[in-house]
Amino acid sequence: MRAFYWWPDTHQFTGTERDPKDENGRDWLRTFLASNGDMVDVVAVHRYPFPASMGAGSPKIEDLRANSAEWEQIIPALRAAVLEETGKELPIAITEVNSNWTSVGSGEATPDSHFSALWWEDVMGRLINHQVDMVAHFALYSNPNMGAGACWRGLSHGRVITCTNSTSSLGRSCWRPNRPCPT
Repeated sequence: MRAFYWWPDTHQFTGTERDPKDENGRDWLRTFLASNGDMVDVVAVHRYPFPASMGAGSPKIEDLRANSAEWEQIIPALRAAVLEETGKELPIAITEVNSNWTSVGSGEATPDSHFSALWWEDVMGRLINHQVDMVAHFALYSNPNMGAGACWRGLSHGRVITCTNSTSSLGRSCWRPNRPCPT
């Protein structure tokens, strides 16, 4: 049996100048791949867009709507960096992803909200479109009635309601038994 090496599992890859740097200011992912790419079978990264800093508050619905489009740049940038640094195409894994890395809850757009579940649906669709090989949703809470769990509760009632939102792809469908879809 062959062992697979999932590396580098760097936190917060965005494909921009905001990406993690080493103590000498070098892009951590690129430096790692240039030195170790021959040993890597799958390139794994994490992404949590919120909060943007330790002092930033919870995101708003508008923040989630605007954010999901960043995946249209992240995955192509990651594939380009892998090819440039290793000379080959490698499978891509997003081994931790959520809208927020903290345990905040009960906000309009926190990970336990309906809008965060819609954000996740939009992001997951984009990851599928970009043929990401593996995705692992991460949540810093254990209540199954939160976040995406809200969607599954709706499904258990047997009603899936499709709704549209002309200002964003966020809100393509929602599971809201006995309640109207948000606008």
